[in-house]
Amino acid sequence: MFAALLAPMRVQPGCTHARLYTDADDPNAMTIVHEWASQADLDRFLASDAGKVVVAVLDSSRLAPEVRFDTVASRGGLEVIAMARSDVARVRHPRP
Repeated sequence: MFAALLAPMRVQPGCTHARLYTDADDPNAMTIVHEWASQADLDRFLASDAGKVVVAVLDSSRLAPEVRFDTVASRGGLEVIAMARSDVARVRHPRP
């Protein structure tokens, strides 16, 4: 059911990412991850017909869903690992 909701989410203005994940240990446990370009884009989605459908599906769930909104201040890739490793190396082997 949730998989069918992904397509309408993905075409919303400002939606940069929408994925559905299932838990390997519990196939009834699912996580939907949406990424939005801005808070305004998320707000617009939640007020839209597509957003109202998502909320209605959550409301009709047999079990109370866990809903969480995370805000990301910054994003990095492999350079974060390289920087952390170089910081650890400096602490372990400081240069005079």
